[in-house]
Amino acid sequence: MKLKRLFRASRSRSLPNSRKKAREMLAIAEVERLSKQAEGPDLDSAAPEESWKQIAAFLGMPVEFDAPEEQRKPWATWLLQLPSFAPVFWLFYICAKLCNDSD
Repeated sequence: MKLKRLFRASRSRSLPNSRKKAREMLAIAEVERLSKQAEGPDLDSAAPEESWKQIAAFLGMPVEFDAPEEQRKPWATWLLQLPSFAPVFWLFYICAKLCNDSD
């Protein structure tokens, strides 16, 4: 009888400790998994495949690795840029005309 009580007492004391150890081990494993996931691939040492991306990265601009392919052409963006480029080209034309007239 006394032996059974001692066994139960030792078992009840060791059980919370083993659960605590198990939780600690699970937490440590989870932290290690998250840290490996956060590291990701070593993109700093790999150069981009396209040459224009290498130039942009050299100039300090952000470059996407493994960017998804375009599903369609950005026509709206191109059309919105036309009004900003048109005056510049018109001014170059006017300046060239004025410079040629003064000679």
